[in-house]
Amino acid sequence: MSLISLTFGNGNGNKNKFSVREEIEIIQPWHSIKVDENTENKLLVKKVCSFYKLEEKYIVGEIVSGVVKEGMFGKSNGKQFRVIELNCKMKDAPIAKAGMTVGLLVEGIEESDIAKDSEIVFEN
Repeated sequence: MSLISLTFGNGNGNKNKFSVREEIEIIQPWHSIKVDENTENKLLVKKVCSFYKLEEKYIVGEIVSGVVKEGMFGKSNGKQFRVIELNCKMKDAPIAKAGMTVGLLVEGIEESDIAKDSEIVFEN
């Protein structure tokens, strides 16, 4: 008997014994990030830029308190905008928490309306 047949079975009725079950849930690092309604969601702006032929703006900043997630609305200089995409060190994360540096692709605001070193407050 080989090591392969001992590990994976020989195909004679032991198919389910060593197979991966579909009920296994993959836990991602951002699943533990919770939204607290009592905490103000703030971001300190480090840089604002726009990309060639895109209307959306890209904000790089550090989350000071709370969380920021895709779909949230932010306000800067009295103008409201929406977060379309969030980029951080956790690939494909839809949410980021305080202390993380993030990149936000936003729509509905101009580059001149967001000043460097300003704070942006976000709402759900």
